Amino acid sequence: MGSQEDSAVMPDPRVSFVDLLIIGAGPAGLMAAAWASQYNMSTRIIDKNQAPTAKGQADGLQARTLEIFDSFSVVDRVWKEGFHDIELNTWLGEGSEGIRRSQRVLSQKRGISRFSQTCVNQAIIEETFNGYLHTQGRLHVERNVLPETLKLDQDLTEEATAYPITMTVRHLQPATASQTNGGASRTHFGNELEWDAGVQKDKSGRVTERTEQVKAKYLLACDGAHSWTRRQVGLPMEGEQTDFVWGVMDTIPLSNFRELPTLS
Repeated sequence: MGSQEDSAVMPDPRVSFVDLLIIGAGPAGLMAAAWASQYNMSTRIIDKNQAPTAKGQADGLQARTLEIFDSFSVVDRVWKEGFHDIELNTWLGEGSEGIRRSQRVLSQKRGISRFSQTCVNQAIIEETFNGYLHTQGRLHVERNVLPETLKLDQDLTEEATAYPITMTVRHLQPATASQTNGGASRTHFGNELEWDAGVQKDKSGRVTERTEQVKAKYLLACDGAHSWTRRQVGLPMEGEQTDFVWGVMDTIPLSNFRELPTLS
């Protein structure tokens, strides 16, 4: 007896060709797409999620990053809406005596940039570069696209006109509100697929509309710390993890604490 995979009728993958395929439409992927769009080559950027980030994950920007934003003429909104990190204060508890400031330092050396370090919601970064790609970049993010397999033909890597990378992707139907816990603007979907009554779906219930075989000259993985691409090529995650837990609050505090205007 055949399996559900054998009996299900799935569309044949169509084949497409592209110079550069970018996986992941977070800030790194969007920045890469913005750069690539300046050159005479074909580029695609895909993301398995169906919407951009709604709230922050990584919210800090270095001054040099803002200078790059400025080179694309997109720094204004980020600079105006971000919190400018000028100095860092460290406070220690003194028991019944309250607290005392133990350290006060500048967040960056003077004179290295006309910008300071800045904290801003990641959603603003993504909105900014999605807008740039829409108006200037000649490309757009393809969402609900799930990478499935990745192969590299080593014999073709030295040929300039060859497409040594082959990736199979699945184009999924957008999730319904019930599948995204009430219609959240972004849901982080995994790469796992399962079968339900002969229909292939991902873990949230999104149904495969069609499959596609993408042949690329170059592949750029911008799919985050838990990169699917890195696992496919067998690259370990190098470096050390920290035990520190950080929190970012977007609030307007009401207090008579005189140091609130500084980052503490």
